[in-house]
Amino acid sequence: GGNSLIIKCPTHKYESTVAFYRDILRLNVEYSSKDTCKLEWSEFMYVWISRTDKLTHPSVWLVVDTNCTVRAKALLEKCEMMRNEVDQLAEGVDGFWASPV
Repeated sequence: GGNSLIIKCPTHKYESTVAFYRDILRLNVEYSSKDTCKLEWSEFMYVWISRTDKLTHPSVWLVVDTNCTVRAKALLEKCEMMRNEVDQLAEGVDGFWASPV
């Protein structure tokens, strides 16, 4: 498990994506910069939205935080899940980011 989901959002979709979560779903938005915000989905779950010029469509990433990272990575590779370090994880977290191909 993990407590973060990140949406990498193209610049032209960033404001409308944030507006959806803020205005329609009524989630509280906390801006950490002009390009990134955090939404509290629940007491223990956060959705981060980050603006990027490198994508044409939004991309969703989950944080995989487990006590057996090697096995989790092997399972996701077998299931053809893509892994990538889209953002730095908190110090001490033995995990990684994952997204469906």
